[in-house]
Amino acid sequence: MRNWISEYAEFAAECTDAPPAYHRYVAMTLIGTILGNRLHFTFGYDELMPNIWLVLVGESTFTHKSASMKIGRKILMKAAKHLIYPTSFSPEGLYKMVEKQNYGSMFIDEFGAFLGRFKRKYMEAAKEDFTELFDCYEFSRGLSGSEMVVHQPRISLVACTTPEWFVGTLKHEDVSAGFLPRFLPVLGKVEDKTCHYSLPPAYDREKENNLITGLRRFQEISGACSFSSTAQVIYDGWYDSFEELKLTGLEANLCRRYQEYVVKFAMIHQVAATGTCRTVGDDAVLEAIESIGYCFHRLKELAAQIAFSQGRQNCITVMNCLKQRDGSMSVGEMMRSSGLTKNQIRPALESLIEEKRLERSFEKPDGGGRPSEIYRLTLDE
Repeated sequence: MRNWISEYAEFAAECTDAPPAYHRYVAMTLIGTILGNRLHFTFGYDELMPNIWLVLVGESTFTHKSASMKIGRKILMKAAKHLIYPTSFSPEGLYKMVEKQNYGSMFIDEFGAFLGRFKRKYMEAAKEDFTELFDCYEFSRGLSGSEMVVHQPRISLVACTTPEWFVGTLKHEDVSAGFLPRFLPVLGKVEDKTCHYSLPPAYDREKENNLITGLRRFQEISGACSFSSTAQVIYDGWYDSFEELKLTGLEANLCRRYQEYVVKFAMIHQVAATGTCRTVGDDAVLEAIESIGYCFHRLKELAAQIAFSQGRQNCITVMNCLKQRDGSMSVGEMMRSSGLTKNQIRPALESLIEEKRLERSFEKPDGGGRPSEIYRLTLDE
């Protein structure tokens, strides 16, 4: 039996020249969706199921993240149309949606616009409810004078956004409250692309049919699964090494679900390779560790840019100005270049000096007069 993830990635790569990583993570999300709440891994007092909240992050146009997502949606549509949820709903519509079908997937072309809906007054309670649907045991709500109860709902999700949106609009409470860590951002870059299509070729219908048939076959899998003894040793080693990183602050918060995602990925890789999942073997765990390692490496790039406050955003603006001007500027030049006021720039400069990202010096003008205050990027920058 060929590995379904590899088959899907090969098929998708023939349809669009997006970064290859996108295809593998979309494939994993499709398998997690089709498995739904029928397969579980005992995780302490919980039953961990393989649903994934995936966010494809990439620059507009040339990374083709939306095209990558739509290939996955189309395969799932043809394999199990009933598992595709609508992406526009009211709170009551959300409850009725999961009551009718307690597992499935959403495909969201604009992640920012989707999250923006939760800011509307009538949707205030829906964000908390939506977050709960990631892994709750039982979801219950009062609805039209009666109680609605859904056992083990599991929503999967594939969304797309740009790095600018991801780093510029997410709020501190989204991370600290646990909303954002449920999502798994996968950053793709133009330089990751392994081919170039000015015009995508026609897809291979035989390969498409094989993928659809294989995905449907996964619906027969159910029950409990566990690691083999050697797979457990591999997982323990990864967990110990990850814990030794002693992540703090933003990175620690963003990675808090990685332990669970490694298990989810391992379940999915086992299914993709063998079509069964009573016992998760060594190869599946190693593939899962590699999958989360890629996410972690790219997440560090995004985490370095995320602005939790206007002050941090001002620091980013100042750094960008300096990089565009050969790394050396006066305060007046920064004000003209950035549009920030002196009161906004000063705190940013002090923070960046304290972080040893900038150096300050005073230089006398050629014609004499008061020394100019000059800021330069450090050698590390």
